[in-house]
Amino acid sequence: MPPVAIAAAAFAVSAGATIYSTQQQKKASKATQQSAVLDRQRMNLQAAREKRDAIKAARLAGSQAQQTAENQGAAYSSSAAGGQGSIQSQLASNLSFLDRDMVLADAASVQIGYANKFTSKARTGEAVSSLADKVFNNSDTLSKVWKGA
Repeated sequence: MPPVAIAAAAFAVSAGATIYSTQQQKKASKATQQSAVLDRQRMNLQAAREKRDAIKAARLAGSQAQQTAENQGAAYSSSAAGGQGSIQSQLASNLSFLDRDMVLADAASVQIGYANKFTSKARTGEAVSSLADKVFNNSDTLSKVWKGA
């Protein structure tokens, strides 16, 4: 096979590989974005469970405190009311923390999606640049091929 034909074949293979690589990178980026969506859904379920558990624990603690106050004849005292208020305050704080944690987890997940998208675009640019370098490095050979055609 003449050198010109080898150069032309190599160029064609390189171009095809660049196109294939770009297509696969786009698929990988989409799969990564879908993974981030599913991970957010998983974290939302976990947060809902943690909220439910926090509410359940607060209700149990409130009931126990109320029962203890009843047993001691202090059900309507300021100390009993203060204890109940403290339990409710701690519950609100725990729920607020869980909400804030989910906001940050969602934001992090979105940023991971952006990073993967930009990484994919960078790889596509690298592939196109590599192809252009090959064409440039073989421009003399390619010029001879086109002149001879």
